[in-house]
Amino acid sequence: PNPYQEDMDSDGVGDVCDDDIDGDGYFNDSDNCPLHVNPNQADADGDGVGDVCDPDDDNDGVADGSDNCPYIANPDQSDFDADGFGDACDSDVDGDGIANAADLCGYTPIGAVVDASSGCSLAQLCPCDGPRGSTEAWRNHGKYVSCITHTVEIFFDQGLLTETTKGAIVSEAAQSSCGAKQ
Repeated sequence: PNPYQEDMDSDGVGDVCDDDIDGDGYFNDSDNCPLHVNPNQADADGDGVGDVCDPDDDNDGVADGSDNCPYIANPDQSDFDADGFGDACDSDVDGDGIANAADLCGYTPIGAVVDASSGCSLAQLCPCDGPRGSTEAWRNHGKYVSCITHTVEIFFDQGLLTETTKGAIVSEAAQSSCGAKQ
């Protein structure tokens, strides 16, 4: 019986008798969202509930309306650069203008000046505790200052630093204890 003659998809066949109530081309028994048009049967989390009617498309426990990555699980909603895109789906997690795939220094501190070719800040390229990529400390203070001097020159050439700032950074490095014998 269809006492009210409901016909959701307005195809002239009452819903009780209609094999495809929503008219999306999929029979009700194989439609992952039978009461909502979902022509491509998208189901991002593979839970059998179509994205159109799934309140949590990535199944991370955060409803889509509040999820900063609705199609990729990001249960803690981390968003390092606070741009509204969760880290799990953000193409530039640290917001430094260098895409994650090309960024050699992910999670660069927000606002840091970065090398355009690597996405690394000065502190990441010449960390005080030892050469980048090494577990060893600087062998001497001069090596650290040399790293800083070379790197600020690159940053200056890229137009990222002024002459004054460049000089101040080198002076600060020279006065630091980085690489100094203990």
